[in-house]
Amino acid sequence: MAGFYFALNNETGELYITKRGDRAALSLEARSKSDEELSKIDFSEYGIQQGDDIVSLRDIGAEMVRRMVNENGRFLGFAIKLSGDRQEMVAENLYNLYTIDHLNKTQSFTLEV
Repeated sequence: MAGFYFALNNETGELYITKRGDRAALSLEARSKSDEELSKIDFSEYGIQQGDDIVSLRDIGAEMVRRMVNENGRFLGFAIKLSGDRQEMVAENLYNLYTIDHLNKTQSFTLEV
């Protein structure tokens, strides 16, 4: 049975659909996580924007994510260490990726009357 699945109550109200059909929402919470917390996230459930698509950190070969801040503590972006001989890349935002399986495991929906 075909249906539509939406990531409800995401942080910004914006919802992107990836080329693979996953739903992606801007993750504002990632900006406040420590470097240790960022490196413990499931890299298949977070991604970055590449061109017109959002690609998971796992798919780009990420090994570690760090927050970048200036000397005043202002958030500048994320430094992503890639596997192999590739260096680091910088991303302005991280996105939560929601597959149908992920939504079924983590979301519970209730109707408020």
